[in-house]
Amino acid sequence: MRIALAMTLALSIRNTLDESGLVRHTEIAGSIRRKRPDVGDIEIVAVPFDRGNLFGQSTDPYVSIQPGMLELLGTMADDKLRKKGPRQYQFDANGAQIDLFMALPENFGFILALRTGPSSFSKKIVTQRSKGGLLPSYMRSRDGRLWVVTNHLRVMRSYSIPDEQTLFTILEIPYIPPEERK
Repeated sequence: MRIALAMTLALSIRNTLDESGLVRHTEIAGSIRRKRPDVGDIEIVAVPFDRGNLFGQSTDPYVSIQPGMLELLGTMADDKLRKKGPRQYQFDANGAQIDLFMALPENFGFILALRTGPSSFSKKIVTQRSKGGLLPSYMRSRDGRLWVVTNHLRVMRSYSIPDEQTLFTILEIPYIPPEERK
């Protein structure tokens, strides 16, 4: 599909998500964000609100919004949802494949970079430099986060990566605009 059509559909879906009250922030990712003339699928990254439980305690926001998200996406889908969360939803809308990826505020920048791609770039940011990637030897990627590993892989601390600039700073490389990523 041509980028203009894909962008129109992506903006419509993003606006619906933003107005739903289920998410606090959304960004269009993938080929659209890289400004490719032809788009295979539409990728969107969203940060859900933490609904909390009956006692006001924080819960897993991926899970707390899942019922509402399934209902909302069901109204947008041409047919049934192929992936039903809680971290990824996949469906067709107006004949296009839609991939919705959920992130938290503290890993949004990392997930956005991964989902913006292209796949060769995404692979580099999760691969250590000794193996041709961009990660320093003391870092690992796991569960949608970057981790500092100490004590022979026994103690790990995750980085907060709220935006892509933070990711590039952590990787100690200059920021690469989406359309220049290879």
